[in-house]
Amino acid sequence: MRTFESLLHERLAEPAPLIQVLLGPRQVGKTTGILRIFDSWHGKKHFVSADDTLQASQIWLTEQWQMASSLG
Repeated sequence: MRTFESLLHERLAEPAPLIQVLLGPRQVGKTTGILRIFDSWHGKKHFVSADDTLQASQIWLTEQWQMASSLG
């Protein structure tokens, strides 16, 4: 079984990577895994945790989308 880190690394290396959203239960290593990938990733990246917000609103989601797409 492949780890989500290897799968995500493959997805990010695709010719035209889209925004990747990582979902899963709490305390399974999502943040640790993505930060490990970011240590060696030289491409565009924008990381935000929905846990950092009291309530992820449509405005917050739109702001994150705009920030990520402005990296292009």
